[in-house]
Amino acid sequence: MSTSIIRKYTVLFTFLFPITSIGFDQPDSLPASLTAIIDGRTAGLSDEEILIHNEWTSAKLLGEFFCQEIGLRELGKKLKGADRIFIDGIEQAPKFIAKNRIAGFGSVRFQEGWKDFTYECAIDMETGDALEFIYTEAS
Repeated sequence: MSTSIIRKYTVLFTFLFPITSIGFDQPDSLPASLTAIIDGRTAGLSDEEILIHNEWTSAKLLGEFFCQEIGLRELGKKLKGADRIFIDGIEQAPKFIAKNRIAGFGSVRFQEGWKDFTYECAIDMETGDALEFIYTEAS
């Protein structure tokens, strides 16, 4: 493959899949206080479910265990009958955009079906309290 073709593919790949967290390191681990909360919440899970959780990034763990409740509450204020929320997937895991803030994609089930959204969620990194959930509905 010629150098010019490789450059074209590199430019195309960079355009289609931009790095959204430039300048901010994605932490490999969470503070012990949050890990203890997650361990308590996963205590009754099967070995298979625990293996799945062990593959998640730190940001995915925060989204699942600390942002879902506030996200459902905030989305429920606008979407009648909102009763279920999914925070990202493995392929589109949330990313840290600040030390205590993640951003990503999600879906909410409500009276009229499912709706996708993007979100930012701020978390108190000592207590695990979700401090803020800002979302934008997909069109």
